[in-house]
Amino acid sequence: MLSVLSRSNNTSSPTEESLRVLVVGYNTRHIVCSAKRAGFYVESVSHYEDRDLIKCGDVTRLIRDASPDVDTDADYRSLKALLSGISYDYAILASGFETLDIPRVVGNPPSLASFVDDKDRLRHKLESLDYPVPQHFDLEDNLKFPIILKPKRGAGGFRNVLVRDKQHLTRSIEQYHEKLGRSLSPGICPRG
Repeated sequence: MLSVLSRSNNTSSPTEESLRVLVVGYNTRHIVCSAKRAGFYVESVSHYEDRDLIKCGDVTRLIRDASPDVDTDADYRSLKALLSGISYDYAILASGFETLDIPRVVGNPPSLASFVDDKDRLRHKLESLDYPVPQHFDLEDNLKFPIILKPKRGAGGFRNVLVRDKQHLTRSIEQYHEKLGRSLSPGICPRG
C-alpha cells in the first residue's frame, strides 16, 4: 500500500481559467516543471522529492510504499483513492504508473503502456519486426556473470538486481517471487 508522507504547497492557487494538470509517477520533476512553464496549474504525486520539483509544482504529494512487500494492485487501489480527492483537467502518467487506469490521461493510453511495459511481449514484437533488441538469455543458459536481473514489468531500473554468481541468482529469483508476487521475464539481460 502507498502512503502520503508529505504535501507541499506553493503560494499559487488555480484561477478559473487555469487548466489543472495532475502528474503521477516515481519521478515527475521534468514533467511538472515543463507543464508549469507552459502555464498550467500543476499538482503531482511523486515517489521522489527534490527541490526543483517542490519549486516547480503548485502542490506536490510525496508517496512511499507503506510496506516492504510490493503489491501493484493494492498500490494502484490506494493511489486511485488518493487521486479521487484531487481535481484535475488532464493527467500525465510518468515512470512506474504508466498503466494506471484513471480518467483524462494525456498521451499513450494505459493499455498501450501495459503492452510496452511487458518486456517479453515488447521484445517479441520488436523481433518480429526485425528491430534489434538487447541480447536475452534463458535462465537455463550457461551464464557469464555479472548480469542484471530485471522484473518482467517495470522501468527506470526500479527493482533491477546486479547478480554476481549462480547462488546470488538463485536467491534473487526467490526474492523476486516472494516480494514482487509476479513472474520474472524468462530470460535475463547481461550487463553491458
